[in-house]
Amino acid sequence: MKSWLRPCLAPTLQVEKFDGDPMNYWPFVRQYASHISKKVSNNETKLLLLQQYVARVHKHMFHAVANATI
Repeated sequence: MKSWLRPCLAPTLQVEKFDGDPMNYWPFVRQYASHISKKVSNNETKLLLLQQYVARVHKHMFHAVANATI
């Protein structure tokens, strides 16, 4: 198999969306850390990806963080 084709055929990793249930918090944190946070170096990209994995009801928190100035 051609080496350039292998990444295209690699299985995609699925991070379960966090729904706000405290029982699902630590499994979500572990999945996000191992599949995304450790592999992405840019903090803005990490935040954008994190926004995709939280339930809609919690997204307002991330908009406030993303728009905050330090």
